Amino acid sequence: AWGYEYEAYDYDGYCFDMIMGGHTNLDPSVSNQAEISYGVVGTAPNRAFVISWHMVPNLTDEHILHDFQIALYEQTNVVEIFNAGHPELDSEGKMTVGIASADCKGMGPYEYDYHEWDGGKWTFTPNGSDDYTMDIELPTTPTHAFGTLPVDDIVSEEDDEVYDVDLPFMFTFYGRDYDEIDVSTNGSISFEAW
Repeated sequence: AWGYEYEAYDYDGYCFDMIMGGHTNLDPSVSNQAEISYGVVGTAPNRAFVISWHMVPNLTDEHILHDFQIALYEQTNVVEIFNAGHPELDSEGKMTVGIASADCKGMGPYEYDYHEWDGGKWTFTPNGSDDYTMDIELPTTPTHAFGTLPVDDIVSEEDDEVYDVDLPFMFTFYGRDYDEIDVSTNGSISFEAW
């Protein structure tokens, strides 16, 4: 199930370790206001690595700007997704928000949806069995303010690209340890095995 039911979903289209803050066709290259940024917030051993997509245009509807972020928390391995929501997209611009694993498990509020929806914050907490529980906070504001992290000008100026980024701490996702992520201009991160 998906959409406004906010239930876990099985989505075998993403059979690799991935977090989708607003996974859809985005094109930051068409706007000089688009920012894809990332950085560390806090101090060890309680840091968060935050990746933000701010004012990033939709590929097919360039007037629709997306604001969302993914936060990875040190030690707890909690994943937090904030998405400001969006107006209705056309059927070519469907979006997925949530988490997926190499074992073809998935969980999140929106699976390949194009309807208008309000924003929210979804927290995915490891439950000790290589799986997650999902908590929902609606409506909300981002935990980490937009515009406060270093902007990656190269990532922010490209369309349909993926960039390797080193994590400042080991992060465990679905029972696997990672020290690097791949940041996609299309609104997601995926993991490189350690």
